Amino acid sequence: MPKIISHLANRGLIITERGKSGGIRLARKPEEISIYEVVEAIDGPPLLNICMTGPNECPLNTRCKVYDMWKKAQECLDASLRETHLAEVEGPCSNGDENLSSEGS
Repeated sequence: MPKIISHLANRGLIITERGKSGGIRLARKPEEISIYEVVEAIDGPPLLNICMTGPNECPLNTRCKVYDMWKKAQECLDASLRETHLAEVEGPCSNGDENLSSEGS
C-alpha cells in the first residue's frame, strides 16, 4: 500500500499529510482525475498486449493479422479510461465504511 500511495502522490493525484490530523486526500476534485491517470500512476500505461508498447516490441508486428484489432481495442480502452473520472465511480469502499471523496468538493 505505501508504494501505491507514493506513486499516486508523485503524480500529484493525492496529498499525504503526516501528524495527528494528517491523512490522505485527493489533490484535485474527483471530476478532474481520470481512471487512466490512476492506472498509469500505479502500473504504467494500461496495455492490452505487449505489441501496444511500441512498433519494435513484437517481431511479427508488421505482418501480424490481429495487430489492427489489438490497436482498435487499445484505443477504445484508452478513450474509456480517459473519459471516466473518479466522480463517476466513487461510492462505498470495499468495507462499506467510507466514500472516496476530496475535501471541499
